[in-house]
Amino acid sequence: MSLYEALDGLDGAAAQVRIPDRLERLCIVGSNDEIRYGPTWGDMLLSIADPVVCNRMELERLSWDVHVLDGLDYTAAMH
Repeated sequence: MSLYEALDGLDGAAAQVRIPDRLERLCIVGSNDEIRYGPTWGDMLLSIADPVVCNRMELERLSWDVHVLDGLDYTAAMH
């Protein structure tokens, strides 16, 4: 929870300009990359894939190399 609360106010656009041009920008995500939390956490669904897929063109415009691994979930994409 602390991580998500800390990221709540993050300004991604402002952070982009702080990444030096010499550093590569790589984003890898499985197309089924989702984490479903149980009843203790309100049955919340955290989709990691959707924001990447929906914003892929913008990420690529910002020089990110985006790879969506078809059919892989969170764990499979990490491997």
